[in-house]
Amino acid sequence: MGILSAVSVPRALEALALIAQIVVAWRYWNLTWDDSAITLGFARTFAFTGRIEPTPGSGIVEGYSTTLWMLLMAAVARLVVSPAALLASAKLCTLLLNLANVLLIRRWLSLWTPEVLANLVAGTMGCELMLYETINGMETPLMLTLILLMLLLLSNRGRAAYACYVLLGAAFLLTRWEAAWLLVPFVLAERSARRAMVSSVAWLGVFAVSNLVRYRYFGSLVPNTIIAKRGIPYSDPSLGFGQQLLKHLGAAGSILVYSEVMLVILVGSFVASYFSQHTPLMKPLLAALRASWQLRFAILFLAFSFVLTVAIGPNWGPPAHSFYCGWPFLFCLLLLPVLSDANHRPWIPAALCLIAVVQLSSQIREMNSTAVPAYMPGATVAKVALLNNAIADVQSASNHASLVFAGPDIGAVLLYSNGVRVIDLGRL
Repeated sequence: MGILSAVSVPRALEALALIAQIVVAWRYWNLTWDDSAITLGFARTFAFTGRIEPTPGSGIVEGYSTTLWMLLMAAVARLVVSPAALLASAKLCTLLLNLANVLLIRRWLSLWTPEVLANLVAGTMGCELMLYETINGMETPLMLTLILLMLLLLSNRGRAAYACYVLLGAAFLLTRWEAAWLLVPFVLAERSARRAMVSSVAWLGVFAVSNLVRYRYFGSLVPNTIIAKRGIPYSDPSLGFGQQLLKHLGAAGSILVYSEVMLVILVGSFVASYFSQHTPLMKPLLAALRASWQLRFAILFLAFSFVLTVAIGPNWGPPAHSFYCGWPFLFCLLLLPVLSDANHRPWIPAALCLIAVVQLSSQIREMNSTAVPAYMPGATVAKVALLNNAIADVQSASNHASLVFAGPDIGAVLLYSNGVRVIDLGRL
């Protein structure tokens, strides 16, 4: 019975995670962070004018964080008519991507870890950390999908699979400017020096060309969103280096705090194993590192994700938004030493499944509150879109078809307004 529970309970959690994605996406359809509409506004303008502007006539600027997602949504905008349909398409895409991510996490982990761990990590991700990303219609689910597909292809030594692997890496480079940093673990984990060299040259070429295009079109090698976030209101230039460093380290610390239950179980397991069996801690780890390139990659990717999170620092948006792609690897590494013999300790996966279900119910209660989303109350597409009624009234009363609108958090204005030039007071 214990063995059955150790396997079946995490399987049930994974199934619950898949159901939760669909139910939450449907039930909280209007709970969409306004930032998602910013990218969609740029995409819609580009689709119909061929110029990268917030709205027609607002001026060329790279006011979005993700080139690939903007271009994909611009293609969608050519097929759908209304802004509401474009937003719905983006949200449907992120729902489908996160459903795929749950299955892909399980698939990749099941290739080299116990089934109970693969199911538990996939289920925990789906029940705890994917929900806001599913309903926001932004690029982060796509980033995780590309990473997981690349990992599955990395195990295949065929030429066609390798070509797809390189192409997916090139696509990943276009998701965000800083995504190049997260491709380094793929190069370091590559078992063939020749293939590592080929992929490196290809990806460096794509990165160089994309930045040259950025410079020619926008006049800057660095995205405007990164430049703007170095100043007020996103960061405080008056803080000293030490204060800034502590603030940025706090972003990484919050990730460990979120994983405190897994950390406690891991430490407790190590201590119990050492004092009961006098098993050295480093010897089995070193042996596993030599035997498994997947484990080496997970450690590398996690380290690079933490460095990136510290570099970005505290960010507005869902918790640890910039760390989204690192969560499956963190959970895997925390649980792998504990669940390698889960059949003998079925209470551990059962307890972790219970915690995931509690976290799921807690997030749903949070979504039902009046101050949503919790990370930025009131900043939803539906609420910001109410400004468009006032803008339309001003246009009608003044007999001016074209107006200038200035304000922060203006994604819905970009997406839904007509004849409005915008000035983002957030300087993005």
